Amino acid sequence: MAVFSDLKERISSILPSHDGPTRRLTHLGQGFAPDEEYHEKPPYSNYSISAHGAQMFLVFLAMCCFASVAAFQAQWHVGPSFLSGFAIFVAVTALFLSTWLLAVPFIYWKHDRLKALARPLNEIRVKLILSVAGTTWLLLISFITTISAWTEPGCKDASTDPHASLGDAYQKALSGWCTTKKAGSAFFWMTFTAWLVSLGLALLEWRTNKGLRPKDAPFAPPAETLDDEPFDAREVDDDSDLSRKPTHQTFASQGDDVAESPFRDSAYAPPSMGRYDPPAPTGRPSMDTYGAFSDPAPTGYAAPGVSRTMQYADPYAAIRHNLSAEPQIAAPRPGMPPNPPSYDGYR
Repeated sequence: MAVFSDLKERISSILPSHDGPTRRLTHLGQGFAPDEEYHEKPPYSNYSISAHGAQMFLVFLAMCCFASVAAFQAQWHVGPSFLSGFAIFVAVTALFLSTWLLAVPFIYWKHDRLKALARPLNEIRVKLILSVAGTTWLLLISFITTISAWTEPGCKDASTDPHASLGDAYQKALSGWCTTKKAGSAFFWMTFTAWLVSLGLALLEWRTNKGLRPKDAPFAPPAETLDDEPFDAREVDDDSDLSRKPTHQTFASQGDDVAESPFRDSAYAPPSMGRYDPPAPTGRPSMDTYGAFSDPAPTGYAAPGVSRTMQYADPYAAIRHNLSAEPQIAAPRPGMPPNPPSYDGYR
C-alpha cells in the first residue's frame, strides 16, 4: 500500500488545480488573439491517469519477474527460452506505450513541447486504436504465460523436469522459479485489466463526443408554396404580355421621305417622272402580319445608282435644294402695302 500511496502523491504533484493553470495562447489559428488567457482542462481525467499509471507499474513488475526467470535459465544453461524473451519484449513495448500515452499529452499541456506527437493523441480514434492494440497485446501474453506456468512439468514435480539431471540444487531452486513465473503471469493479467479500463474510458469518451455532434436540421418546406393546380393557358388574361401579338412598326427618321435627301438609305434619287409616265412599279404586299414575305420592287426601271463609297454626302444639300425650289418673297416693310404675287414659276 505504501507503493500506491507514493505513486498517488507523485501523480498529484504534477496534476493541476481544479480550474487548470492559466496559460497564454501562442499558437492559434486565425481569429484568436495570441495573448488571450484561458483555463484549459487537463488532457486526461483522474480515472485515465490512474489506469495508465497502473499499467506502467504492473507491466514493470511482470517484466522484472520474467527477467528473473530468464536469469535462472541462463544460470543453469537451460535457456533463456523463447517464451521468456517474448514476455520481456511484450512487457517493454507495453511499458513504452503506456508511458507515451500518459507523458506526451502532459508535456505538451504543461510545457508546450512535443506538439507533433501530442496532436494525434487528441483524436479519439487514435486513442481507441492504441487502447485496442494494448489490450490485445496483453491478453495474448497473459494466456501464453498462464498456460506455460501452470502446465510446466517441473512445477508439479521437480523430478519430472526435463533438466532434473542437473542435480538436487537445481530441483530445489526450481520451485522458486515456478513461483516467479506464475507471479509474472498474474501481473500480466493485472496489466490487461488496466488496459481494459483504458479501453472502456476511450469508448465512453467516443460515445459522449458522438452524442455532442451537431446534427443537421430536418428539411423544412418553404413558407410560400405554389398552387397544386395545373397550369391552364386559357386562364391567362388576353391583355397579358403572353397573349399580345407583336406589331410591326416602322419609324421614318427626319428627311427619309424626301427623295433627294442624302441621308436616305439609297445613294441615288429615283428619276423624275413626267405627267403621262406610268407610275413606278411597287412590290406585291404580303398577307403576313409581319410583312416577312413581301416581294421587293422589280429592278432595272430606276436610274443607275452611284456607289456610296465614291461620293461625299453633303449635309447641306437638302437645305440648298429646298431654298432653290421655293421662291424667295421679301417681306414688306412696315407701313407699306404687300408685294404683288410673283409669277416666275409660270412660262
